[in-house]
Order: sequence, then structure tokens, then C-alpha cells
Amino acid sequence: MAARTTRTLNPLHFEDLEPHRFEDLIRQLAYDFRPWKRLEPTGRLGADDGIDIQGVEAVSVEVSVDGEAEEEERPGTIERLWTIQCKREKSIHPADIRAIIAEAIPDGTDVPYGFIVSAACDFSKRSRDTFIIELRDRGVQEFHLWGKADLEDMLFQPKNDHLLFAYFGISLQVRRRTMKSEIRSRLATKKSLNSVLGEKDPQRFIPVLVRDATAQPPSSPDSIDFLIEQRSFVFCNCIGDTKPDHLSFVVRRHLAFVEDQRSGWDAMLGVPDNQAYNTLMMPFLRNRNPTRGSYGEWDAFKAIDPKNQAWYNVIAYIHLNRIIAIDPHGDAWIEGPHLYVEPHPVSGVFEPDFDRSVCRYPSGPWLARPDPGRRVEKFSPELRGTSRYPNPSGGDPSTATIDPPSE
Repeated sequence: MAARTTRTLNPLHFEDLEPHRFEDLIRQLAYDFRPWKRLEPTGRLGADDGIDIQGVEAVSVEVSVDGEAEEEERPGTIERLWTIQCKREKSIHPADIRAIIAEAIPDGTDVPYGFIVSAACDFSKRSRDTFIIELRDRGVQEFHLWGKADLEDMLFQPKNDHLLFAYFGISLQVRRRTMKSEIRSRLATKKSLNSVLGEKDPQRFIPVLVRDATAQPPSSPDSIDFLIEQRSFVFCNCIGDTKPDHLSFVVRRHLAFVEDQRSGWDAMLGVPDNQAYNTLMMPFLRNRNPTRGSYGEWDAFKAIDPKNQAWYNVIAYIHLNRIIAIDPHGDAWIEGPHLYVEPHPVSGVFEPDFDRSVCRYPSGPWLARPDPGRRVEKFSPELRGTSRYPNPSGGDPSTATIDPPSE
């Protein structure tokens, strides 16, 4: 089974932080842990006696004060000493736990109120049990183990987002804002497209000129021909959002045949400039003269029983995030909607993946995707062709194939 791609964050590499940098991170995470009177980075000063961070917690209590008349209760504070150890080891075993505690709290010395060990690794149950037993035996009243998972949980809290960014270059808040902006932009694009293109239906083609937003605008009809040749302008018909978050287009049509039970099919893939393809450009051509095919495709097509006549459609997609703007009116050279698109780094104005479908001729319901294994020999080899066409979005014509190859 193929592995599924997830969109979760990768584990944070605490072990890659420089030792003092790791201590700084732990100290800053500890600021909100208790109401500290002092929190000192003793590990940075050298001769730290096995203590990396030492804190003094100020705790409010009611203190009894002897007065002349009667004993009074007044608010006061007491101080609690905390020791924090920082370890960047990849693994810490029970024996390591004993050594860490023995170094920080030697026999015969004052015992701190609280003790924390923070590490760049996760702790096993045995290590945690050893930690509890050792500190209880020494009389420590409160203790915590902050392993890798615990530190990640702290950093992923909104209040610590600034630390996540400062130490690892990741900001969940910025990511959320970016995601929110992208979704809003996508919805605004859909709203704009709906207002210009109207109701979208696979059986209702809407002529659109897709333009590379980075290409220079045409200055004459000759430059339009150049832009079409360079695939900066692509005439196509929009059929709606048949794929989530994408706009779908028919970029090429071929006269086709489909069997009664829709089990077999054939198409005139070998006619590179036939009348079927020119129907896509017709709304834009105005006074320009479309060329008709010269392979007798219409004669072969009209010989088919009308109930078996079909279109073979090549469908391309554009992700909504790459749509810059839509001009509902066009310009002096080409009327109609113009769609300005940020080019894909690999495949030009369209996404790299193309799809195919077969629908009834001259217009009717979409039947199925043509299975290359079910292609029959209805037309002559010249008409069936080798399907070696230039990719509508650019690329090397000798290798780009947008249709299933003939047998």
C-alpha cells in the first residue's frame, strides 16, 4: 500500500540546538510555569554543580503575626527553590536518570522543593518510574519530566508561537493566517468566476481565452498568432469545477465513436487541426479563417450511426490559487472572457495532469473516461493517429502525450 502524504508538522529537532541555546529555550518555556521571583541560567556561568537553571518561586501564604491584642493573619510570601536540568541526549535510560539526580542533588546537600529534567528525547516508563522513586527518596516534593513530546506540546500552544518561530522558524499563527487568506482568496475567485461565466455545466461550454499573466499583451493580430504558438494564449471552453479547487477546460476535441454498450471506443486522434478542434476557437476567431481538416474525417464520421457518434475531449485543469484575474470583456483583438493565470513552473498555464472523456455528439451527456485497453479500430490508421501532440500547456512535442497511445 502506498504511503499517504500528511500535512502535519515534522518532529522538532531539539538535538540540533546548540547546548546553551537549548537551555535558553527551556528557560523561556518555564517562565509561565510558576510565579518566579528569580529564574537564573546557571549553566551559562560555568561551575554550575550539575544545575543548568535555578529558579526561586514566590508563593503567597497567610502568615500569623502576634499583635498586642490578638493574633492576626496577614498575607505573606515564602520562597521555594527549583532545579531544572537540560539534556540534549538522543536517549536517556534509568541509569542516566540516577546519575543526573545524583549530580544535581548530592547526598548531604540541601534538597530543592521542585526538580525538572527536560530532554530532547522521550522517556520510557522505566525511566519515569526511576525518576519518581529517586526524587521521593531524596524528599523532593514536586517533580516533572519534560520529554520531547512534552516540549512540542508546549511550543505548539498559541502563547509560545513566538518561541516556535525563534528557535525553529515555524509559526502556526502565521500559517493559520496564510491559510485563512488563501481560502478567502479562493472563495473570492470562485465568486468572480461565477459572476462572469454564469452557470457552469459539462454539457454547456463557455468560451474562455486563458492567458499567461507574465506574457506581454498582443500589439497586433500577428503577435496574437505568436502568443498562440508559444502557448501563452490558449483558446478553450470552460466546463466548470469538475475537480475540487480547480477550474476545468476542454482544450481539444476529436470526433469519436462509442459502442452501444459504451464498452469500446475510437477517436480521430491523428487529425491535429480538424474541424472539431476549430470549434473551440470559433467564438474568438471573428474574421479569422479557421482551417478544415484534410484527412476526410467528416466523411468517415458521418458514416457512423448517429447513436454511436461522440466527442473525445481532452480536459485540462487550473488550480484556483493560480488564477490572478478574469476580464469579462476581453480586448480590441479578442472579445470574450480572458482568464489571467500564473504559469505552473512545469506545465505552463494548465496543471500537469490532463484527463479525457467521451460525450454524445453533437451535445449530450458525458459517458465515460476512455479506457485505452478498450479502444477499437473503427477509423483508418491515419485518422486514429499516434496521439503525439504538443501539450496544450507547453513542453517538448516529441515527448508530450495528452492522449492514450494507439495500439
